[in-house]
Amino acid sequence: MPSSSTILTILGGCFILHSAYSCLQYRSLIAELDLMTTTTMGTTGTSLPFDVIAEIGLGFFFSLVGQLSGSGKLQDISGFKSSQSLVAPAYQTRDFDIYSNRANALALKMK
Repeated sequence: MPSSSTILTILGGCFILHSAYSCLQYRSLIAELDLMTTTTMGTTGTSLPFDVIAEIGLGFFFSLVGQLSGSGKLQDISGFKSSQSLVAPAYQTRDFDIYSNRANALALKMK
């Protein structure tokens, strides 16, 4: 039997898929009835119904809770206990230090 985290994740995915189908059905209904409006930005469309937005939110929440509950126990964070200081490794090449932009490259080429 699947765990509760798997069930919650699948349930959340089903909610998201159903909200996508509801959105497509709503958009086709609006297009069929010629209820599209032009906004100030020049795009056409209407806002989504509240049930589609709520279904997306619930689907995201269920998927999030399912994934977080299935991840297991969190580990403790221990502080840095070494007496040695942190030092960055030495450069392998000097590519990082040499910076040249287009103007410098053209000036060097013109010389």
